Amino acid sequence: MKQVSEKDVTEAINQLDPENHIEEKEDISGHNNKVFRIKLEERTVICKFCTGENSIQDCRKEVNMNQLLKNQTTVDTPEILYSNSSTRKNKFPFFIIEYIERESLQDSFTELSSENQVEVVEQAVKC
Repeated sequence: MKQVSEKDVTEAINQLDPENHIEEKEDISGHNNKVFRIKLEERTVICKFCTGENSIQDCRKEVNMNQLLKNQTTVDTPEILYSNSSTRKNKFPFFIIEYIERESLQDSFTELSSENQVEVVEQAVKC
């Protein structure tokens, strides 16, 4: 798995507000990406860096899928606070979402009927 530097994490969080101070950072990464749960002074956020071969496309798809689920379901979907699918300023594209103490987006996806899962994935691919 590709490494994300401390500087990349700090610069990403500064996109929300340059005054943000990271109090705690926990690596909760999974497969191809680097994911951090970050406690700031006033809230906790999730910062995900897409580090796979198709990182820009993957980042855009995930942000779009999040929006589709938010708009088409009653699942409590985290708000996207910031997304940057370019690699001009950072080594990897990333997005930041609010942290919700509940099951993950991946787990929530299974609550949809199989037809709705297919529809959401097809819509995300088109984006």
